[in-house]
Parts: sequence; structure tokens; C-alpha cells
Amino acid sequence: MQSMWIKCIVTVFLFFMSVEDVKSRNIYIAPCIGMFFGGIILWIVQKNSVLEIVYGVLIAVLICILNKITGGGVGLGDGAVFLAISSWVGKSSMGIFLVALFITGAMSVILVLMKKISVKTQLPFVPFILLAYVLEEVVSCL
Repeated sequence: MQSMWIKCIVTVFLFFMSVEDVKSRNIYIAPCIGMFFGGIILWIVQKNSVLEIVYGVLIAVLICILNKITGGGVGLGDGAVFLAISSWVGKSSMGIFLVALFITGAMSVILVLMKKISVKTQLPFVPFILLAYVLEEVVSCL
């Protein structure tokens, strides 16, 4: 169970990364690195299992592989964001990733059907990560 301050830190981080992703379609790596190492220090202090962080690292690696497969359709910055938050949320980052993918896919289909975007349009992914994280937190409170 995460403490409230950890949830706030992750939410604020994702909010600012979302704003940057929407505005500039670019993710700055420095805040992600800082967030990652802050989470590592947290896990060391709390004496949590290293496997918790390994799940997040695997997702970041998966995103990097998807970047190569899609020719840049999935950004490396998205992998950096997942690496950063996984050091704070542990294995729940796997569920956050899957929910974010589902929401992004559903929104893409809706927007294509409404002719608001084309099939080739790339949507910023970090806002969907934020939405998935908030949904995961709300569901865990029920």
C-alpha cells in the first residue's frame, strides 16, 4: 500500500509530464532520471523487494522495443516516464501500462471514427498514463 505522499508525488510528476507531452510532444529525460533515482532511494529506505522495480524496468524495455518496431510511433520518452514511476509504484506499473494502452487504443478508435484524427496521427501517451494511474488509485480505494 502506497502512502498518500507517494501518490501525490507520482500524480504531480505525471501531470507535469503530461502537460509537456501535449504542448511540445517531447519528454524531458532529466526529470524522469531524478524521479527514478528518488524512487530507488525510497525502495532502499523502505527495504522493499527489488523485483518490484524490475517489473517497471521490463515495461520500459518493452516500450523501447515497441519504439523500434513502430519506427518511433511509441516514444522513448514514454519508456523514461514508466521507468521513473515504476521505481515509485512497483509492480502496479504493469497494470497502469495495460490500462493506458487500452484507453489510448479506445480513444484512437473513437477519434478516427469521428474523423477528428487520421489513422497515422500520433497521440501523446503520458496523459493516458496519468489517467490510468488515477483510475488505478480510485479502483484500489473501492
